[in-house]
Amino acid sequence: MISEHIMCWNVRGLYYPAKREAIHEVATTNRISIMCLQHTKLAIMDQRMCSEIGGPRLNNFSYLPADGSRGGAATFWDDDILQHSDINIRNFSLSVRLTQRSANTAFHLTNVYGPTDDTDKENFLQEMCEVAPSG
Repeated sequence: MISEHIMCWNVRGLYYPAKREAIHEVATTNRISIMCLQHTKLAIMDQRMCSEIGGPRLNNFSYLPADGSRGGAATFWDDDILQHSDINIRNFSLSVRLTQRSANTAFHLTNVYGPTDDTDKENFLQEMCEVAPSG
């Protein structure tokens, strides 16, 4: 049984150090093991920024780059508790297979940021069908 604390947050941009610090504080205070952020507005995230946001606890991440100042998503996890594999980055989603180390329980987690432009809605819905679990 998964008993980790999960947080999802539409952050509306991670440009400002104060916002990154606030996210870090909330995650640390609540002992978050998995954090999904949407609308990061960042085309590039590196290990330094991961450390700034996730700190020593949320020590691993993957991200979906933003398109200019639109979109973007990032998923962080505690690598001491969760082992990752099968990272799949698409146009509107970021999926990762995580295994809880203590129970050897695996699951897929998909972090989604949908398009704001109606012309992308059909592609978005098609992608959601493709990343949905089968069965």
